[in-house]
Amino acid sequence: MTTQKLAALAIVSLIGLALCQRALSQTVSYDSPAVGIVTPSPLMTAKYYLTDIPNLATSGTIAANPNLDANLQSAAAEASLLSTPPKLKAFVWTPSGTAPASGWPAVVMMGGHGGIYSTDKPDKNPGTFEKLSNRSKMWGDYWKSKGFVAILMDDFTAYGMPMGFPDTDASNRPGWASAANARPYFAYSALAAIKAKFDHVNETQVVLMGWSNGGTTTLSALAATNTPLPVSFAANTSSGFQAGFVLYPACGMENRYAISGNGVGNYDSYVPIHLINAAADTKVDITVCNPKLLDVVAAKSDRLTMETRAGATHNFDANNATTNGNSNNVAARDHALTYAVTFIKDKLGL
Repeated sequence: MTTQKLAALAIVSLIGLALCQRALSQTVSYDSPAVGIVTPSPLMTAKYYLTDIPNLATSGTIAANPNLDANLQSAAAEASLLSTPPKLKAFVWTPSGTAPASGWPAVVMMGGHGGIYSTDKPDKNPGTFEKLSNRSKMWGDYWKSKGFVAILMDDFTAYGMPMGFPDTDASNRPGWASAANARPYFAYSALAAIKAKFDHVNETQVVLMGWSNGGTTTLSALAATNTPLPVSFAANTSSGFQAGFVLYPACGMENRYAISGNGVGNYDSYVPIHLINAAADTKVDITVCNPKLLDVVAAKSDRLTMETRAGATHNFDANNATTNGNSNNVAARDHALTYAVTFIKDKLGL
């Protein structure tokens, strides 16, 4: 090989290495079989871990936890806390094949107060795909299999608490964990990232979904008035989300909307929302959802629909041995998966 050819090969190699390093600095991809519940199976699905989602929360309003538990921090969390405000992260599932000319529809997902990672995998570090809970993987894989881009927010890691919080009153948690006052910012941060970075997503077909604390976050984020919206968004479908899907939330929303019964309260949503309660829920008071919140919205717009699954418990879609041991949970989980697609496609006109 001539000296000129060797030099040219070296230059090409250096360019390739630089491009590779640049790509790796933006995303990390994973391949993993889908959860068995998703059909067809096995389904191979690519995931990307985004580390540069803009944080629309102001550092002065939503500060990092000053008393971090070192055992709960990951390297990613520590790095994020060096920025102000801390950088947000998300896992993204993208359907196989070529995106439609108008782009894929998308679902932004918000997890519960315990975060999106599994407590049953101590050998895995928070922040990795392998550590995601069964539920997190199930919903991501499922939406992907139905032709949606799924974005699962990891806002807790950014503030140094990747494994979330124990079952304590919301008032005992740091301000940035508030489902009524803070986490809605993070939902809109995901929407901002979609608008800025995701050319393969139709930004007029993005919906918001959440379970437990993330369900409360979803209700709060989709409020028509008195919601902590970033200045770049308005409570309407031209700049915000198009619909919401909510599982077993605390419908009081930390009393932000004064939901007190008999149609009393100042909450309404700016988009259609479907909410599924668990009849045997011992973690939240489902009567705040039905009849209290339902009556409040019915008096204003009828944009909220609601159902209660008999015998199901909180976290009925966790897709683990504990929850799946209750046949009512399995039935509620399977219904939620099926109806989520039916409801969302209907509201998006798909």
